[in-house]
Amino acid sequence: MRAMLQTVYRYIFWYSKKRQVVVIGMTLALLPLAPIPLELQRRLLDDAVANKDVSLPVWLAALMLALCCWVPVSSWQCVSNAN
Repeated sequence: MRAMLQTVYRYIFWYSKKRQVVVIGMTLALLPLAPIPLELQRRLLDDAVANKDVSLPVWLAALMLALCCWVPVSSWQCVSNAN
């Protein structure tokens, strides 16, 4: 059974190695960008609290809520039906 699985994995890798290399390359290239949204949120809230001006965070929260309501519910069902 183990030899069969190794053969299947080799077969899959053989026919998809170019795509896998591209995906791995994109993952490694984008990995350093992952903390940027968190840093932007932290700076935005720190500035709002320091200046006692919460109008920008409230405006951005309203914009995010509007975008969440605008996205069709059918796209959410794709994620929930993945199992």
